[in-house]
Amino acid sequence: MRWSILPFDRKLNLILFLETIVFAFFILFSTTSKANKLIVVEKASRVLFLYKDGTLWKSFPCSLGWNPEQPKRREGDGATPEGFYTVWDKHPSRHYYLFLSLSYPSVTDLERAYWEGRLDKEQFFQALRETNIKKNKLKRRAKTFLGGDIGIHGGGLYRRGLHGLRRDWTFGCIALKNEDMKVVYKFADIGTPVFIYDARKPLFEILSPLVQYPYHVLAQLPQLPWEGEFLFDTPSLLIRVLIREDHNGLRRVWMWGYEPVAHRLLFWLVDYNANDRLDTMDRFQAFLPGAHYWTLEHLKALIIQNLPRWLTNRERREKLFKRSLP
Repeated sequence: MRWSILPFDRKLNLILFLETIVFAFFILFSTTSKANKLIVVEKASRVLFLYKDGTLWKSFPCSLGWNPEQPKRREGDGATPEGFYTVWDKHPSRHYYLFLSLSYPSVTDLERAYWEGRLDKEQFFQALRETNIKKNKLKRRAKTFLGGDIGIHGGGLYRRGLHGLRRDWTFGCIALKNEDMKVVYKFADIGTPVFIYDARKPLFEILSPLVQYPYHVLAQLPQLPWEGEFLFDTPSLLIRVLIREDHNGLRRVWMWGYEPVAHRLLFWLVDYNANDRLDTMDRFQAFLPGAHYWTLEHLKALIIQNLPRWLTNRERREKLFKRSLP
């Protein structure tokens, strides 16, 4: 039937139907594209990675703060944060070419500082207010007791200092060559997740920034242990991990290894001091032949390799955990 002879109400209904279909496709595409992007910064190798749908797309060398070994704990310490953040804002910069503001400090950063006693309750709630007030109007994350204005920017890998060229020269940000920063800037959207970690550190320290309590619960029960549970469904092994630290500084890591399809338990282990080694007091028990070949070093490598896919599909990972394991 020709368009010109259709009744007006039929035309209107058809237009509304087509608009609905186009809008639905737009929402689906835009949501999926943002959710499946991830920026990872590995501090030990000084490399920034860009992932799409959990698959590595590009990587670039980067530089860190002038105190590169430590995670950021306070304003002015020159350390680059370690944890899970999002791109808060993006804009050109007079000093650093292009700038991606990160959501540091995160709620987990504030909770961890309160849990460790670095913030009292009043400071804790004040910092929560400062990081959330006027969200849509701030171009940069508000500074708190833990510092702020952390981001990814250009400016080059080296800066000249008193003793020649210096690789880690920022106040805590991640710096790239300008031509590389142009690619990262175009890749990132507002809300793109960013994970920063140091592969040389124990698995406990890599995973602990991903723990988050409801902040009102932690405020009322600060004696709670710092505890989190994770599931990593790698192609060769389903790994369930539980990490726990108490206020005496005692850290423990439990792991269970399952077959990916049948979900039969292959082994379990306890690393009582969370040092990534099975010492005399630690425990390992295998239930099927060959399971004893899984070492802590191998398991850590599998988990780190799987982290980008896990971080871009975190909700699915949690649902899989609840459905698959007792």
